[in-house]
Amino acid sequence: MSLCRPIALTLTCAVVLAACGGGDDDALSAEDYRAKGNAACEQYEKDVRAISQPQSIQQVADYAGKAKVELDQLIDELDALQPPSDLEEQHDELVKLGRESVEALGGLAEAGKTGDQEQIQQALSGAAELDTQSDKVAGELGLDKCADQS
Repeated sequence: MSLCRPIALTLTCAVVLAACGGGDDDALSAEDYRAKGNAACEQYEKDVRAISQPQSIQQVADYAGKAKVELDQLIDELDALQPPSDLEEQHDELVKLGRESVEALGGLAEAGKTGDQEQIQQALSGAAELDTQSDKVAGELGLDKCADQS
C-alpha cells in the first residue's frame, strides 16, 4: 500500500469534517472564549480611540463611517468565535446587537452627511440604546472589555 493513500484519505476526512463544522469539538472553553473576545474588544477600543473625534457636525459622517468599519470588523471577529454551548444563545444575541449597531453607525454617518441635527440626534439615541443592550449581554458573557465599564 502506498503512503500517499492514507495521507489522501486523511486529508479527505479533514476536509469533510471541516465542511460539516466538526461539531462541539470546535467550541472554545468559556475561559478561552472570554480571553479571545476580550482581546478583540480591547483592540477595537484602541482602534476607535485612534479615530479623531468630531469637532463639528460636518465631521460626524467621517467619524461614524470610520467607527462603523472598526465595529463591523469586531463583530466579524466575535461572530467567528465558537462559544461553549452554555454561552451560545447570549453570544448570538451579542452578535445580533452588534450587527444592528453597525447599521446604526451607518445611519449616523448618513445623517452626518446631511448635517441635520435632528437626524443625528435620533441616530445617536438609537445607537445609545443598542450600546446599553450590548453592554448588558457582554457583561453576562464575561466579556468585560466589550461592556462599557464607565
